[in-house]
Amino acid sequence: MSRLVPTLNSDFEAPALKAKLEILVLLADSLRPQRRTLDAASDWHKYIVGLAQEFEKQVGEADRREHVINIWQSFTSSILISRAPNSVKSAFKKAHEVISTRIGRGLDPLEYLATANERAHTWMLDLLSKRGLKDLLSSQPVAMSVFWDQAGRCPIASSSRLEGEIVWAFQPYAHSLWGALVADHVIAHEYLSHLVPRNLSPWRKVREGWLMELLLSEIRNSSSEERRFDLFALEHLQRRPVEAFDSYALYSVRAVADVFLSHTPDLFWRLTGEILRLDDGEERAQQVEDLIQKLADLRLDELKTEILSRADWSLEGLSSYLDNRR
Repeated sequence: MSRLVPTLNSDFEAPALKAKLEILVLLADSLRPQRRTLDAASDWHKYIVGLAQEFEKQVGEADRREHVINIWQSFTSSILISRAPNSVKSAFKKAHEVISTRIGRGLDPLEYLATANERAHTWMLDLLSKRGLKDLLSSQPVAMSVFWDQAGRCPIASSSRLEGEIVWAFQPYAHSLWGALVADHVIAHEYLSHLVPRNLSPWRKVREGWLMELLLSEIRNSSSEERRFDLFALEHLQRRPVEAFDSYALYSVRAVADVFLSHTPDLFWRLTGEILRLDDGEERAQQVEDLIQKLADLRLDELKTEILSRADWSLEGLSSYLDNRR
């Protein structure tokens, strides 16, 4: 089967706009192998923040992929980098070598996103397979498309089970570099929270709270040496007001999901399996949202004593218990 490569919308027929996208991908692709080295440095994130800000500052005027060198040189000649530890300087030197090697032939941004899509799909398929939920996800990655969002009003990625496609928003802002650096994790969120659940309701507490915590937990508990870098990047993205999962109200939902995962992972997955298989319908979706909020409202001692002490809860049984609880 041929590789499913993302498509660009008509805006990218302008060579200058495609060059901007290439610049972003060149920066992200050169830095991905350096994540472990950078993560070992104190306050490492300030260097990515600095490069991301330089990207935002200059990308508007860039109209050729070679302009990535201008952005890179402005950043690496800054006082910030002059005062950086040798390990950080070495990491950026290696990244510069990658950029210099690829600047002539370029780096297809669509291939970069296609690879991220494949990694995300394989990861989520493996995760679901271990819990008997493999049938909820297609055996192949879904299609992707890229559009130009100059105003930056959309989430970096979005999708729906109904349309069966992931849409990536290319934006000329600093957060785009963070998104590109962890594109596979951003896309994995789209699979797990938006393409896997059968219910099509907005389901914010489920998608951006309960299931998002599952994704973060998988990263946190992985053996990947880049996991701290990746978690920070995702959390950095979540601070954008436009991102659907950025809400203080969701913190309590994520917290209770984390308690379930830490204390009774089998029970978490039993309930999550029911949630993911729930048929479409707003009434049932709202019942699940209400149930999750009731769990989040319990004190930790109440949660452990009344809920986590049993491993045989179903959504219906748990909902009935909490409705009648005094």
